[in-house]
This record gives sequence, C-alpha cells and structure tokens, in this order.
Amino acid sequence: AKAEFAKHAPNRIKSIAKLPMIDPQAAAAELRRAVTELGLVGMVVPQHIRDKNLSDPSFDVVWAEAERLGATVCIHGGGQAPDQFPIGVDRYHTRLQVHAMTHPMGNMLALMSLTVGGVLKRFPKLHVGLMESGCG
Repeated sequence: AKAEFAKHAPNRIKSIAKLPMIDPQAAAAELRRAVTELGLVGMVVPQHIRDKNLSDPSFDVVWAEAERLGATVCIHGGGQAPDQFPIGVDRYHTRLQVHAMTHPMGNMLALMSLTVGGVLKRFPKLHVGLMESGCG
C-alpha cells in the first residue's frame, strides 16, 4: 500500500518499514524484503523495545542489515505503547503531557543507546534519523 503510493512521486515520497523488532531475526528479514522487493528506503523504530534499549546486542542483526542495505533507521521518540516499559511518564497525568515529553526524551534515550551504547561504533556506516524531537 504505502510502497505503491510512493511510486506516484518517487523523487518526493519515500516509504519506510515498521518492523517486528520483538523478533530481531524476523525484523532483519522483513527489512531486507521491504528494501529489495518493495523499494522502501528504511525503517522506523521506537527508542526502546519492551525492556531492551536499542543498544541491546540482540538488535545487532537489524542494524547490520540496515547498514548493509544503506537503509535509514528512523527513530520515533514516542514509543510509550502499551507493551513498552514507560520512561518518565509516571510524572504526568494527561495524554498531552505524556505525548509532548516522550518525543524529545525518547530521542535522547535513543541517542544515548546509539552512541554510549556502542551501536554507531559497531555499525559506523549506519544512517540514523531522530524524528519529532523538537518543535519544527
């Protein structure tokens, strides 16, 4: 569906894959299919997957595949889905407060995992974008 939509203006519209990151092997295989068969240019991931940070070695298979394919990893800072381990949201009581703080804070957590956690050292050619971090 979105791969077809992007074909209408391939110079302007790019699509990325939402992957089953709870199963890193399946996520890597789906990324490969999304890029090589569907023409998608990358993937989107929250700042953590359940109780694991993005620097967890189990995700290395995904980062290796993204690096090999030249696919961009887009990190969406929100990530306070029902299955996720909430980070910092216990201090806020409205959806607006929770939503507003999880994006920049989530991307700070992701950046910590990518840099201090060693992901970018292990995969130096990995392309990463941090989405919805500010007020742009």
